[in-house]
Amino acid sequence: MKLGVFSLEFSCVVSGNGVLAREQVNGLLQCGHTVVVFTTQLDGNDSCEQVSHSNLKTERVVVSSYAKHLTVDGCWQTYVAGVSRMASKYPDLDVLLCVDWHGILAASSFPAAIPKVFACFRVFSNSPELCGSAEALEFYQTHETTAITTSQAILVLSQADQAALSELTTSKPVNDKFHLLLPPLRDDILESSSERPTQMDSVVADPELVPRYVLCCVRLSPEKRALTFANAMQALYPELEAKGLIPVLVGSSSDESYAARVTNQLTTHCPNALILGLQTPDQLAGVFRRTELNVHPALNDAYGMTIVEAAAFGVPTLLTDDQSVGAVALLGPTNACLQAKVTEAEELTIAIRAALADEEKLKAVGKAAQTVARGWTRTAYTQRLETILRENCFA
Repeated sequence: MKLGVFSLEFSCVVSGNGVLAREQVNGLLQCGHTVVVFTTQLDGNDSCEQVSHSNLKTERVVVSSYAKHLTVDGCWQTYVAGVSRMASKYPDLDVLLCVDWHGILAASSFPAAIPKVFACFRVFSNSPELCGSAEALEFYQTHETTAITTSQAILVLSQADQAALSELTTSKPVNDKFHLLLPPLRDDILESSSERPTQMDSVVADPELVPRYVLCCVRLSPEKRALTFANAMQALYPELEAKGLIPVLVGSSSDESYAARVTNQLTTHCPNALILGLQTPDQLAGVFRRTELNVHPALNDAYGMTIVEAAAFGVPTLLTDDQSVGAVALLGPTNACLQAKVTEAEELTIAIRAALADEEKLKAVGKAAQTVARGWTRTAYTQRLETILRENCFA
């Protein structure tokens, strides 16, 4: 197959959106397909890690800013206009794989006869933090409804996302298009989680050598609720010190004001806390090897890729007790994660305290999580994706 992949984030990866887009593309390339990626690149930024393959062509639209880049306030208009100028160069694409509503908009300039697949990495119309005005809500609903009705298949990361999208249309044939396709474990994470610890990671062999971490690995934006984690760490700090545990926050910042509040709260009340930005796979592996417990405070998350990445290293994750985080679909059936009520900081504090108090359960959950996470690989994911494409685009 020759596929066009439309993903606003790909060359410059600043969130899970770009990480998953790369996994899709790399999997398709490994299976012998030809891929043309239509994406963006930040003006003046030559530091983006480029994906290179003989069967890959990357078309980049230069944008001036990545501020709120995936939202209605971002660079989508520049992206869509730039892709439209490239459409005539690629009349021979077999399938258009479109990430989120901006991917569908960008692909709209290509012939309607080419089948489209809507890869929904996030239901924007079901994200309250993005729909602060009636205009924003209507915008997302309109474009996500268009994505649903113009696609031959719809890929979702969770049952909750499917339910949210289903509310935008009552057509049964449309509802039959949905396919749950959970993101795979990245090959680099799979490989590093299989390696023996280096001398720097000797904590694995002797926990006394290096303090262990209580980790929160999320983007620093309100919907991920890193501030709730910081508040819980404040309440638990004397207990963490007594156990030799250090609070660690890992993630990129998409809201500078919010990130500053989180950083100030954590460093003021937990002097030994570590605040790390977006990490390379090797750096992230080092963090995971030292982690006792990963805390995912978001109440809604399309998937939560770092939950599964932590699991690959045998690190259990504590998260909300409902099905609103997509990774639960992978880990929940085998009790490979810890779930509790975490709506308020006080509830999260209680849940973290209880989790750290039961070391045997932590080890058992971590072991179960590792088995599940390492079994859902890029190869398994791509085989399932190929089946969906064949059955829905070439039937």
